[in-house]
Amino acid sequence: MCMSAAEWAGIAEIYYASTDEDVLTYGGFGRAENGSTRTGSIPTRQMMRAEAVAVWEKYRNRFGRASE
Repeated sequence: MCMSAAEWAGIAEIYYASTDEDVLTYGGFGRAENGSTRTGSIPTRQMMRAEAVAVWEKYRNRFGRASE
């Protein structure tokens, strides 16, 4: 759905940081649960993954969250 919306909006290129695996590992949800994909006619480029993982680690370890 998001890729379709981007195509309809005329987005030329999509930049992202986290991989689906990062989302699953640190966020507790991911491709298998939400059906996300990065396929379509718009070119995508990953950047700043290390910085995104640092944010995911803070999210996973935030105060008050039950440990897994």
